[in-house]
Formats: sequence, structure tokens, C-alpha cells
Amino acid sequence: MGIRKFIIRTFGICEFFRDVNSFTKQPAWGGESSLSEVTSVQLEFRDISRIINNSTYEDLTFATSKHIHNIGCKHYDGLCGMFVNPKTGQFRGKLESCYFSGYQLRDDYNKSMNAMERHLVRQSEPNKLTFVGEILPGGSYSPKMVKLYLLFERFVVRVFSWCSIPFAPLDAHCLLRPEAIEAWFYLYRATGDKIYQEWGWKAFKALEKHAKVEYGYSSVVNVKRIPVSYRDMMESFFLSETLKYLYLLLADDQSEIPLDRFVFNTEGHPLPIYDH
Repeated sequence: MGIRKFIIRTFGICEFFRDVNSFTKQPAWGGESSLSEVTSVQLEFRDISRIINNSTYEDLTFATSKHIHNIGCKHYDGLCGMFVNPKTGQFRGKLESCYFSGYQLRDDYNKSMNAMERHLVRQSEPNKLTFVGEILPGGSYSPKMVKLYLLFERFVVRVFSWCSIPFAPLDAHCLLRPEAIEAWFYLYRATGDKIYQEWGWKAFKALEKHAKVEYGYSSVVNVKRIPVSYRDMMESFFLSETLKYLYLLLADDQSEIPLDRFVFNTEGHPLPIYDH
């Protein structure tokens, strides 16, 4: 099969499927697709097009973003539903702004960020801690910060007790996710404050002590119970993102992969920034 047809059929450029069996050419499951996933392949294929000087792949993948832009997210000034129907291309579910982690027009990004500040950002009572919530189907506001952003912090908090988060966790498992360390990496690059390196080093030592097993590192069933029990699973993002951001955060040479020349995609891959 030619690469062009493979992209169309496998990555769902026309129908937004997130998981497609490349042998049967059929979706792996029949539900809606996550908006952040179907709009996050553009960076990779844009880079392929620039490397081989062939715009086909960039044009095909950007068709998804064009569709999202054209139908708009008008009910809340630029926030889109969390899921998109792969057949109709319409939104469903909670409102969020995470699809802009993919390649998207700058004005759409700015509109989404302004809408997030206007509709999702609140402060807790009585401590006035800032958090980002959700708008549920039907329009009600949920003061729940997305679990994805808190999983790694929870692992560090509950097992190693060296920092705190203001929200009670919904569960106590840990998949060794990268988001907290990724944030510390960016914050350290922006501020030069050594506290972020200190947090990263403590997190690394905690991983070595509690998550390391004979043949790698394992997700943890319940971080509230010491000694921990394991899920016998190491997600691929632990190697491609969690350890990568730890290395970059703790590196002596902070000029490696300069952020004015490279951007990290949602899977932690550094891609060059183009001026056109």
C-alpha cells in the first residue's frame, strides 16, 4: 500500500478514527475519537513533508485541523468538546482546549486559551488555589482538574511526601506519567530556579526506590501503601517522555535542544521550528 493511502486509511484523516487496524483497514473500536489525539499527528507529518520537500503529508493531516476550525467551537468562545464523532465530525462530551497541543492556527490557539481562562479557571475555597476545571455536557461546571496532569504528582506526593497538591485524588494508582516533570523542565528553562531540578532529582530517587523492578520500571497499583504493589506494566511514554524530560531537566548543559529552535510534540519528540 502506498504511504499516502496508508496515512488516509490508518490515521483517519477523512473520518477521524484514532485507532485503525492497518491489516483490516477497520477501526479498532466503534466509539468517538479523542479530539486531542486526532489533531496531534500534524507536527510529525508536517516535519516529514519539510524533510522530503513534499507537501502531501502535511496537507492531508492538516485537513483535520481545518475541519475543526471550520465548524468552530462557538458555544464557549473557542472551547471544543472532548470527543469527535468519526462519522459526522461533530463534537461530544466535556469541553476542553487540549486539541491545540497539535498543529493549529495561531488565532484558534489564542481564542482557546482566552476561553479557558474565562470559563475553566477558578480558585478553590478557602485557600484560593488556582485550578482548571471542566464544563460537563449540559453546561454545569465541574471543579475537577484533569487526572492526566496529576497522576505523577500524586505518585510523588503519596509515596514520598515531599510536595503537595490541592486536590483530593480520585484514585491512588500511578502510571509513571511525564506531565509533572515536563512542566518542571519548561519552568526551569524559563526561570532558572533550581527548585525544579531539586524536585526532579527527588522524583528520580523515588522512582529508583519504589518503581524499579528487575527488568525495568513498573506502574504502581496503590501509592498509599508501602511497600508498593506493581501492575507489571511499563508504558512506552515512561521511556520516551518521563525519563527524557528528567534527563533534560537535570542536564548540566541546558543549551541542549534549545526551545527557540525546537518544539516538543505531545509524545515528547523534539521537532524543528519552521518560519513558514
